[in-house]
Amino acid sequence: MGTQNISLDRASIYQISLRAFTPEGTLKAAEKLLPFVAGLGPKYVQLLPVVQADDGEDQAYWSKRQMASGTGNPKNNYRMKDYFAIDCEYGSEADLRDFVLAAHRLGLGVLLDLVYFHCGPNAVFLEEHPDFVKRNDDGTPYTGEWNFPVLNYDSLGLREYLWKNMEYFVEKFDIDGYRCDVGFMIPLDFWAEGVKRIRAIKPDFYMVNEGYNPDYLRVFDVNYFYDGCFDAVPVAQGKMTARQFCEKWEACRQTLPEGGGRMLHFIDNHDVASDCGQERHEKTIGTAGVDALLALDFLLDGVPFVFNGYEVADDLKHNMFSNRFYGKDATINWANALCEKGRKRTQLLRKLFRLHGENDALCTRDLVWGKHTAPDQVAAFYRPDVGRPWFAAVNMTDTPVSFVVEEIPETLHLMEAELAENAKWAFRGAHMEIQLLGYGYLAGPYPGLG
Repeated sequence: MGTQNISLDRASIYQISLRAFTPEGTLKAAEKLLPFVAGLGPKYVQLLPVVQADDGEDQAYWSKRQMASGTGNPKNNYRMKDYFAIDCEYGSEADLRDFVLAAHRLGLGVLLDLVYFHCGPNAVFLEEHPDFVKRNDDGTPYTGEWNFPVLNYDSLGLREYLWKNMEYFVEKFDIDGYRCDVGFMIPLDFWAEGVKRIRAIKPDFYMVNEGYNPDYLRVFDVNYFYDGCFDAVPVAQGKMTARQFCEKWEACRQTLPEGGGRMLHFIDNHDVASDCGQERHEKTIGTAGVDALLALDFLLDGVPFVFNGYEVADDLKHNMFSNRFYGKDATINWANALCEKGRKRTQLLRKLFRLHGENDALCTRDLVWGKHTAPDQVAAFYRPDVGRPWFAAVNMTDTPVSFVVEEIPETLHLMEAELAENAKWAFRGAHMEIQLLGYGYLAGPYPGLG
């Protein structure tokens, strides 16, 4: 079992887009890179959908993003034809089984991407079960905002079909969790029954909801946090302030239910990278800016999530519709691994994953914002813990800043600077004076009073 030694509180995720991860774009090719991924230190790898995609060429059923990609690829990762078949683009059932086994041997759990809000117009069940999708008055499929037929959860047959599908991948492939595409658009009672059945098979199964409705945390382990680290990049781009970022973060934290649930957050994923095109974050805010925001992502509360390629400072155009057949411009710039910025990024992410996994304070939901004199540039906060709390300060802009942290804990002067980049600091009584160059950051543990 891949997750038998993984504490859910210490979860971290590395996302793999097979089309971009290797030139071959297959499970078998990706399997060869799993030792490298495991060496970074994530607890889970999450694959984009690998089940058979609809290859229909009627563009009335293509999404706007699919059309705009210019690839002409009819296969959208998120437009499904057969939920029980592995798409031959990525390999075979045996290849998925081998991938999961290899991940488990390396101590990695595997999350698959479930796409249950809509399907493709040529889904294999539609002829026998027309009631599985919503219908217009004239009998044609009702399509949602992505131009795909929307599944009909009033159909008990559909619900049973999808519950069996959820069980299928656990029983046949021993996967460890699901990331549920637009899970918030699917009835919560459907997910509740599905998760109940899965956890009867595998109690530690991990559930990630793409959505931020706190009610879903009664069933899911994690909600997405769209207003969180997505907004870290606009701060670096000068479009909002660090103060606004922290206020939004706290507002989201306040929605978490008592006793359970986390937020998943990131600065990039397959959607963001694809929409950015040539303007990847490595180019728009620079390598130092990305370094700072990655550090922030791991130091804040919640579940850190890293998109493939960030470990080598990937700066190439990403297109989720490109593969070895169409577009052919999606592969990660692995050559950066031989450059200084790529080597330094790999070292940084290894350290961030390690620190997150080893420090209790970084794995709780607790966070206290620090009072300081540079709120428009700096996010500063404490991660409380009885024995080993942490302090962190990150300059989210490219402008140097000097500021004072007020009302500091009495043992903060004993802090071990585990992370310090372009940072100087000194203690003056009950204050801490910090200087951070552009995108500088400082973080580390200090003795608790427990």
